[in-house]
Amino acid sequence: MHEAISMVILSAAMVAIISGLAIGGYYFSVQQPRSAEVTIQTKAAEISLVISKNETGTIFGFSTGGSLMTDVELEPYNVTLGLPGGAQSVLLEKHALCIIGSVVADAPAENFSVSSDWQHSDSSGVGSCIRILNGVHVGEQAAFIVPVPTIAYACSASDLNVTVHSVRILLGAIDGEFSASGTFDLLLLKSGWKGVEYCRYASVPSVVEILVDGVRALSFPVCAGDKVSVEIGCICFEPVRLR
Repeated sequence: MHEAISMVILSAAMVAIISGLAIGGYYFSVQQPRSAEVTIQTKAAEISLVISKNETGTIFGFSTGGSLMTDVELEPYNVTLGLPGGAQSVLLEKHALCIIGSVVADAPAENFSVSSDWQHSDSSGVGSCIRILNGVHVGEQAAFIVPVPTIAYACSASDLNVTVHSVRILLGAIDGEFSASGTFDLLLLKSGWKGVEYCRYASVPSVVEILVDGVRALSFPVCAGDKVSVEIGCICFEPVRLR
């Protein structure tokens, strides 16, 4: 009798242990963090982060499925500077990564965007962001990963008590011969810096406007005697296939 009771208790204990392990296993399995979903959007965000920090970086596990990704040159950005004394027009080269035969869901319909997160105190650390567009390349539908300009603005007084308006327009360009498909790592190598600066003094009160492809990106008032300085820079990155 005692042996039968012992067997029942032992069996019940075994069932409880097994159930506990099963529950515990289920608990741990649902608590395991899921790996980040690999999409064009997530990889474009990683590229944007590298460019914004102005450094070399590797984008691991970039997957295009069976589509071919290559670098292409698009129509340049037309930047118009409405400066005191007359407007100045500047063309910025536009290079992009193009995934041929691919379409990105919920991509914006417009083909241009200006970042609105302008900094009003320090424009030294402003980088560049990325836009994903759908379009056509060589007669085929395609998705484009395009760096877009970012604009920073700061206003300060100089030693001569002159108000200085500083504008910095920066574009991180993906440039270089590149062609790959499948899954690969993308190494972005900083290959150079190109820049130009404009400086004007306002003789009368006016409003300075910065237009990019005809879209007003920034405007601010200036007084007579104010100094307006505009720096336009392009950080060129070269993509290299690792595997």
